[in-house]
Amino acid sequence: MSRSAPVVAILSDIHGNIQALRAVLGELEGESYDDLVVAGDIVVRGIHDAECIDLLCELGCAAVAGNTDIWVATSDHLAAAEIREQIGPERLDFLTGLPFQHRITPPGGRSPDDDLMIVHATPRDTRGILIVEKHPLYPYRLTPPAKARSLIDGARANLIVAGHLHYRQSGLIDRQRFATIDPVSFSNDGDPRAGYALATWDGSDWNLEHRRLDYDVEAVADEIERSGIWRAGEWAEQLQTAIIEEHFSRY
Repeated sequence: MSRSAPVVAILSDIHGNIQALRAVLGELEGESYDDLVVAGDIVVRGIHDAECIDLLCELGCAAVAGNTDIWVATSDHLAAAEIREQIGPERLDFLTGLPFQHRITPPGGRSPDDDLMIVHATPRDTRGILIVEKHPLYPYRLTPPAKARSLIDGARANLIVAGHLHYRQSGLIDRQRFATIDPVSFSNDGDPRAGYALATWDGSDWNLEHRRLDYDVEAVADEIERSGIWRAGEWAEQLQTAIIEEHFSRY
């Protein structure tokens, strides 16, 4: 669906939560947008990884690799191996083939300066932690300027959009605009609702509109807890509370 100004719907951090994904896509049916892009972490934590992959493939939308997608594809951890077996080789090929970034140049715009660049965490690292705005709940330190520049890795765009942190933020690294969006699932700001964003080109800049919506979080958390998957109890609690204090630990 199109409207006069180019609009891109951006989803991130689905984490196998098909109920939250369907809720977001259902709301988007009433929106007018030109492209749909998924900023990674399609799998792990929820129990419907295969269904989430199938739905995204059915939509034919663009997607980039997240750290959990890479973890499932490459790790020798027993839980990763179990997910690989559950999703099967074709879906694994989908995860393995995801690129690390996706660029959209607006009509009449110039690349790279007018581009919307979508990554999972940072242009350099799908697990990189780039904090440009204080967290609403935790006293995380802002990323030092030199480290921030390193994580941007010389990338240029009008706006770089990421997920990964599971909360929204925005700021500048030198002159480069950078933002993260609310996740579809497992938010980390005390609000368990599903999130996504709409990026609109106004002729000179890409601007983000953040959206949140309700779905049955309690039912999904109960389903995860009863599943017996790796860390089921922890993840069910995190989904309900939207508090992920250990979120920045490495897999």
